[in-house]
Amino acid sequence: MSTQYEVIEEDTLTGQTEQVTVRPTWEKACEVVDAIRADRPLRQNLRYGFTIKPAEEEES
Repeated sequence: MSTQYEVIEEDTLTGQTEQVTVRPTWEKACEVVDAIRADRPLRQNLRYGFTIKPAEEEES
């Protein structure tokens, strides 16, 4: 199974994090972040940060 990448959004004021989505490639995950940032005003882009990392595989 290939590596999936999760996009995590962090509110830099509160430290809260939330998983936004999981995508099959690094490039697709970057496209998600770019799309979110394009739809937001600058002030929100400065407040919220994003992390893209390999998703942890669930064990069955």
